[in-house]
This record gives sequence, structure tokens and C-alpha cells, in this order.
Amino acid sequence: FDDAEKAFKSALAVAESRRDFYWQAWALNNLSLCSKRQRHYEESLDYGLRAAAAANRVSAHRVEALANGNLGSIYSFLGDANSALKHEERAVKVFRDIGAQSNLMAALGELALMYERQGDHESAVANHLRAFETAEKLNSPRDAERFAENLSAAYINSGQWDKAQEWNERA
Repeated sequence: FDDAEKAFKSALAVAESRRDFYWQAWALNNLSLCSKRQRHYEESLDYGLRAAAAANRVSAHRVEALANGNLGSIYSFLGDANSALKHEERAVKVFRDIGAQSNLMAALGELALMYERQGDHESAVANHLRAFETAEKLNSPRDAERFAENLSAAYINSGQWDKAQEWNERA
């Protein structure tokens, strides 16, 4: 991670010197990801918030959505479920708005897992289903299988055994 962090910090310094918020957003988001992988969540959170703000400033929607998805997982690690959901929902909305279907599929899956951890099985099922449908639309059988498994587990957690069995068989 040291070499990657050095490269991203160098890229950030150049982007800052040029007042290039687009490249600042990318560098900050990558620094946030590096910090998160090293479990430096507070540092990752700072980089992620700065990335989302820089991306928003120049309407760099994909970077904004990626930063918000990353922030969702950081807040989840930190135990702040409300902030996690807020940022993941923002990522889903932006990915949907810009038509980034593969990113949308992943964000829907993450959002579903967050709802599941909160015990909101209805929202979890709805988002797992949307992720599954997106995977099928993208002709991504491995992702569809994973989301079918997640749907089965969500139905088990909500006590809907027939539906759990149905989705388990589809997986």
C-alpha cells in the first residue's frame, strides 16, 4: 500500500496545484480505498468525504457515486448505520441516474446487506431482488447466482421459508 499511497498523494498534490477538482476527487477516493483496506477508517472517512465533495463540485457523477459507496462501507465498519445507508442510497441513485448498470448492481447488493444487518428484511429483499434483476439484465450469471443466494438468506431471516427455498433452488 505504501507505493500506491505515495502515487495517489503525488497525484493529489498535482491536482490541487492545478485546482483540478475532478482529479482531486479520483486521488482522494483512491486514498480512501487504500486507508480502508488498511483498516484506518477515520483517515479513510476523511479522504472519502473530501472525494465526494470534490466530485460533487464539478459534477463528476461516477466518482461521486463511487465515493459515496465507499463512504457507506466505511460508516458501516464504524457502526454508523444511518450514515452508511444514506451514502449507499446516494450511490445507488447516482449510478441509476447515469446508467452505470454494473456499478448499480454492486451498490444495490451492498445496500441490501446493510438493510439486512439492520433487520429491515423487506428492504433487504427488495434491493437483493433489484440487484439480481440487474445481474440478469447484464447477463452476469455469477452475480445473479450470488444475489439469488442472498435473496434466499434474506427470506430465511424474514421467516419466509417457501420463498427462501425457491431462491435457494435458483442459486
